[in-house]
Amino acid sequence: YWLINQYYYISDDGDIYTSLLKDIDVDVKPIFWKHYQIDKKNFHFNLIDLQIDDGYKYEIIYPDHFRILEGSLKETPYEIDKVKTCYQKEYTTGCSIDSYRFYHNILSEKIEMLKEKNTNSKESIEIIDKQINKKCLSISEPNDHFEAEKFTYKITKCLTRQLKKKIKKIDQRLEVL
Repeated sequence: YWLINQYYYISDDGDIYTSLLKDIDVDVKPIFWKHYQIDKKNFHFNLIDLQIDDGYKYEIIYPDHFRILEGSLKETPYEIDKVKTCYQKEYTTGCSIDSYRFYHNILSEKIEMLKEKNTNSKESIEIIDKQINKKCLSISEPNDHFEAEKFTYKITKCLTRQLKKKIKKIDQRLEVL
């Protein structure tokens, strides 16, 4: 059995932090953390930072930062057939992460190939990541950790689609060079 506790903190500058902690016997760990700033002009809560750690760790800083905190992007031994069909069949979080990592690595390699063939190329994985992340992070954030798995699935699916599109565009440019 485990218990979930929700904590709130309002800083002196008005930022609001929420933290959901999972309490299992002697182990207490944060599983869902949010940081909001209040837009004093419109009186809206703006989500600035979101971290999810319920089996897999994600860090999201709005508007354009997405990162999987567990392991590097190159460590996963991919099952290529499985990775290519992650979003066509019933999904698992592991498959979604592997698919994202797989296509992210391919894009990184393609960008390096483009730079080798065209030294004037200003493409960089950091800039492309920010562009893609900004587009995909427009998906409504989860209200609580029960919605986190569905949310991260939607995010990784969107990111993977965008990565595939960018890979295709770079492949076309490489053919011309």
